[in-house]
Amino acid sequence: MSKRPRESGLDSEKIPRIVGFLSVKSWSDFQSIMNVSDNFPCSSEDMFGAQSVFAPPAPQEFEVVGVKLLLELLSEPVVWFKETVLHLDNREEPLYLLLYSVLSKLALLSLDQGSLVISSAGPDDPLDKGAAIYAAWEAAWDKVYEITGDYESSDHKLAERLFRSPVQPGRSELVVVRVNPGKRISPHECLETNVRSYCKAVMLVEPKCRMVFTDDIWQPMAEAISLAILNGKQDPVTVLLTDAKSWYFASVQLVGEMDEEGLPPPTQNEFQACGYRLRLFACKHFTCNLLSESSDRNYACVAKVFAHMHTVLYPGVDISQVAARAQQGSGVLKSLADKWAEPCIRDVEEMQRLKDHEQRMKEYEQRIKAAEQWMKDHEQEIKALKEIEARKEQQQQGQ
Repeated sequence: MSKRPRESGLDSEKIPRIVGFLSVKSWSDFQSIMNVSDNFPCSSEDMFGAQSVFAPPAPQEFEVVGVKLLLELLSEPVVWFKETVLHLDNREEPLYLLLYSVLSKLALLSLDQGSLVISSAGPDDPLDKGAAIYAAWEAAWDKVYEITGDYESSDHKLAERLFRSPVQPGRSELVVVRVNPGKRISPHECLETNVRSYCKAVMLVEPKCRMVFTDDIWQPMAEAISLAILNGKQDPVTVLLTDAKSWYFASVQLVGEMDEEGLPPPTQNEFQACGYRLRLFACKHFTCNLLSESSDRNYACVAKVFAHMHTVLYPGVDISQVAARAQQGSGVLKSLADKWAEPCIRDVEEMQRLKDHEQRMKEYEQRIKAAEQWMKDHEQEIKALKEIEARKEQQQQGQ
């Protein structure tokens, strides 16, 4: 351990809360970074299998009318995507568009309350006091040592010049959060700060174009654990890992700190991570090729996926309320859209009025010029007419 000074301002006691935002590429990374207990499931069978203590004991039943209404609502973004987006199998960007469209439609159901927001925990999310910043300062001071040969060096300016804000590749970039009553998410704060102060994380979505479960689950799972710790004991976080063919859902909820008194006895689906006790539950896997063009595919699976997404985002809300809530949300959206467009329309109308006024002024000027030209063209005739009138007057006077 080096004796180099610390200028990052990092409170090392807070590192365990956010280490899940670091790059986690494998089960071994997940184990070492998150410090999980041995009973955490390391395979899809352990997590989602019929004998898994982390999977629900029985399939969830949904009210048919409500599911039908939900399918009608979410069919629009799916069809829009299929008809207007070129979705290559080797690119993840189209999947982000698909899932963002579906999530934004689901968020419409709470728009009258303004509660669900799609946030980002992407690689450019500035975790100001995170473990990544800590590691970046470590690297900067290592470079100071390489230059000066002295770990005791207090050349802070050199360290600041050598410091590079870290980029954390692979982090999930779609996070649905529920805004706390009376609060608004700050667009100037990172996800971690917002979750601490303004909202609770609900679902973390990880799209993968060519998904390998044993490789791709650990990054979003690590982030979900970190977000669940930040959420507190009342609000679980659900991971959704999908390539639009296989859909893996898993929920994580904080139980408490390891040494906290008064906690309930551990359950079978409880595990330990980052010095905390947590539960892993509702682990569900659906095989559903959402973008398939095959006529013999299992369409019922689409209903199950969408219904489970609704359950995660709106726990305890009757799915039969979809139509009424969608109508309310659409009304609020129309009102907000009108309010947003009103000044734009007003400016456009004002521009048109100015344009019309300018056109009228041009026409007026043209008429004046035409009159002046007419006067110029008929000047001699007018002069001759005036002379004739003058002679007539003289003759009349002579008589």
